[in-house]
Amino acid sequence: MYELTYLINAGLQEIDSADLIKKIKQTIIQLNGEITQEITGQKIRLAYQIKKQQEGFLICLNFQIAPENLEKVEQQLKHEKDILRYLITIKKILKPKTISQKAKTKAASRPIKDKAEMKELDKKIEEILNE
Repeated sequence: MYELTYLINAGLQEIDSADLIKKIKQTIIQLNGEITQEITGQKIRLAYQIKKQQEGFLICLNFQIAPENLEKVEQQLKHEKDILRYLITIKKILKPKTISQKAKTKAASRPIKDKAEMKELDKKIEEILNE
Protein backbone atom coordinates (compact mmCIF):
# COMPACT_ATOMS: atom_id res chain seq x y z
CA MET A 1 0.00 0.00 0.00
CA TYR A 2 1.25 3.47 -0.86
CA GLU A 3 0.42 6.95 0.33
CA LEU A 4 0.57 9.88 -2.07
CA THR A 5 0.56 13.37 -0.61
CA TYR A 6 0.70 16.31 -2.99
CA LEU A 7 0.25 20.08 -3.09
CA ILE A 8 -1.82 21.74 -5.80
CA ASN A 9 -1.53 25.38 -6.77
CA ALA A 10 -4.09 27.29 -4.67
CA GLY A 11 -4.59 29.80 -7.51
CA LEU A 12 -6.45 27.23 -9.60
CA GLN A 13 -10.18 27.48 -10.13
CA GLU A 14 -12.22 24.93 -8.18
CA ILE A 15 -13.18 23.16 -11.41
CA ASP A 16 -9.56 22.94 -12.56
CA SER A 17 -8.33 21.57 -9.23
CA ALA A 18 -11.15 18.98 -9.21
CA ASP A 19 -10.17 17.95 -12.75
CA LEU A 20 -6.53 17.59 -11.72
CA ILE A 21 -7.44 15.43 -8.70
CA LYS A 22 -9.70 13.31 -10.91
CA LYS A 23 -6.92 12.95 -13.48
CA ILE A 24 -4.44 11.67 -10.86
CA LYS A 25 -7.00 9.19 -9.52
CA GLN A 26 -7.81 7.97 -13.04
CA THR A 27 -4.10 7.43 -13.73
CA ILE A 28 -3.85 5.15 -10.69
CA ILE A 29 -7.01 3.26 -11.65
CA GLN A 30 -5.91 2.84 -15.31
CA LEU A 31 -2.69 1.22 -14.08
CA ASN A 32 -4.75 -1.42 -12.22
CA GLY A 33 -4.47 0.41 -8.92
CA GLU A 34 -7.09 0.73 -6.24
CA ILE A 35 -7.69 3.88 -4.19
CA THR A 36 -8.51 2.96 -0.59
CA GLN A 37 -8.76 6.38 1.05
CA GLU A 38 -8.80 10.03 -0.01
CA ILE A 39 -8.34 13.15 2.11
CA THR A 40 -8.80 16.36 0.13
CA GLY A 41 -9.29 20.05 0.28
CA GLN A 42 -7.06 21.42 3.01
CA LYS A 43 -5.78 24.81 1.98
CA ILE A 44 -2.52 25.53 3.77
CA ARG A 45 -0.11 28.42 3.95
CA LEU A 46 3.37 27.31 2.97
CA ALA A 47 6.40 28.05 5.14
CA TYR A 48 8.31 29.15 2.03
CA GLN A 49 7.45 29.75 -1.59
CA ILE A 50 7.23 26.78 -3.91
CA LYS A 51 7.12 27.68 -7.60
CA LYS A 52 6.33 31.28 -6.55
CA GLN A 53 3.25 30.19 -4.56
CA GLN A 54 2.55 30.95 -0.88
CA GLU A 55 -0.50 28.67 -0.51
CA GLY A 56 -1.56 25.28 -1.76
CA PHE A 57 -4.20 22.59 -1.43
CA LEU A 58 -2.97 19.49 0.38
CA ILE A 59 -4.35 16.19 -0.91
CA CYS A 60 -3.62 12.70 0.38
CA LEU A 61 -4.42 9.39 -1.34
CA ASN A 62 -3.90 5.87 -0.04
CA PHE A 63 -3.76 3.34 -2.84
CA GLN A 64 -2.57 -0.09 -3.87
CA ILE A 65 -0.70 -0.63 -7.11
CA ALA A 66 1.90 -2.95 -8.56
CA PRO A 67 5.43 -1.63 -7.87
CA GLU A 68 6.30 -1.57 -11.57
CA ASN A 69 3.37 0.80 -12.26
CA LEU A 70 4.37 3.20 -9.49
CA GLU A 71 7.01 4.79 -11.72
CA LYS A 72 4.33 5.64 -14.30
CA VAL A 73 2.30 7.40 -11.62
CA GLU A 74 5.40 9.41 -10.65
CA GLN A 75 5.98 10.41 -14.27
CA GLN A 76 2.41 11.70 -14.48
CA LEU A 77 2.90 13.73 -11.30
CA LYS A 78 6.17 15.24 -12.61
CA HIS A 79 4.51 16.40 -15.83
CA GLU A 80 1.66 18.23 -14.09
CA LYS A 81 2.66 21.90 -13.82
CA ASP A 82 -0.01 22.68 -11.18
CA ILE A 83 1.37 20.15 -8.71
CA LEU A 84 3.81 22.05 -6.53
CA ARG A 85 5.26 19.08 -4.63
CA TYR A 86 4.46 15.40 -4.12
CA LEU A 87 5.64 12.56 -1.94
CA ILE A 88 4.94 8.84 -2.33
CA THR A 89 5.64 6.62 0.67
CA ILE A 90 5.15 2.96 1.42
CA LYS A 91 2.45 2.60 4.03
CA LYS A 92 2.80 -0.43 6.25
CA ILE A 93 -0.33 -2.00 7.64
CA LEU A 94 0.17 -2.68 11.32
CA LYS A 95 -1.29 -5.83 12.76
CA PRO A 96 -2.45 -5.87 16.37
CA LYS A 97 0.05 -7.57 18.62
CA THR A 98 -0.99 -10.66 20.49
CA ILE A 99 0.39 -11.93 23.76
CA SER A 100 2.72 -14.81 23.09
CA GLN A 101 2.24 -18.16 24.74
CA LYS A 102 5.59 -17.77 26.49
CA ALA A 103 4.48 -14.51 28.13
CA LYS A 104 1.21 -16.12 29.24
CA THR A 105 2.97 -19.04 30.94
CA LYS A 106 5.48 -16.72 32.58
CA ALA A 107 2.69 -14.62 34.08
CA ALA A 108 0.83 -17.71 35.23
CA SER A 109 3.90 -19.14 36.99
CA ARG A 110 4.39 -16.12 39.25
CA PRO A 111 3.42 -16.79 42.87
CA ILE A 112 0.44 -14.83 44.11
CA LYS A 113 1.10 -13.08 47.39
CA ASP A 114 -1.61 -13.13 50.01
CA LYS A 115 -3.17 -9.78 50.59
CA ALA A 116 -2.83 -8.51 54.11
CA GLU A 117 -6.04 -7.76 55.91
CA MET A 118 -6.84 -4.24 57.03
CA LYS A 119 -6.81 -5.23 60.73
CA GLU A 120 -3.26 -6.56 60.47
CA LEU A 121 -2.11 -3.39 58.75
CA ASP A 122 -3.75 -1.21 61.41
CA LYS A 123 -1.97 -3.19 64.16
CA LYS A 124 1.42 -2.76 62.50
CA ILE A 125 0.87 0.99 62.02
CA GLU A 126 -0.08 1.37 65.69
CA GLU A 127 3.02 -0.56 66.80
CA ILE A 128 5.25 1.70 64.71
CA LEU A 129 3.62 4.87 65.95
CA ASN A 130 3.76 3.80 69.62
CA GLU A 131 7.50 3.22 69.53
